Amino acid sequence: MAKKTEDAKKKAPLLDRIDHTYKDFMRIAEIASNRHAALKARSFSVNLRKLLKEYRDDSLQQDKKINEIMKKAKQEEQKIRTGENDDQG
Repeated sequence: MAKKTEDAKKKAPLLDRIDHTYKDFMRIAEIASNRHAALKARSFSVNLRKLLKEYRDDSLQQDKKINEIMKKAKQEEQKIRTGENDDQG
């Protein structure tokens, strides 16, 4: 149970950073009218891509865990069904 709360604590700041960086990027990109502002928007864009890549990696790991759980549940269900068929025959 402690592992779940640690994962949640780890993800919350990442999502907050993505949200904050995205908002800053959009704000700067919309008002960029000179070279300095455009470079700053580009910097936010690069940072945002890095954060999204990190989030994607975490998401893929979670998907793998979920797939393993689903696979085990399906195997258990199959065992139960084959057991029921053996009892009936």
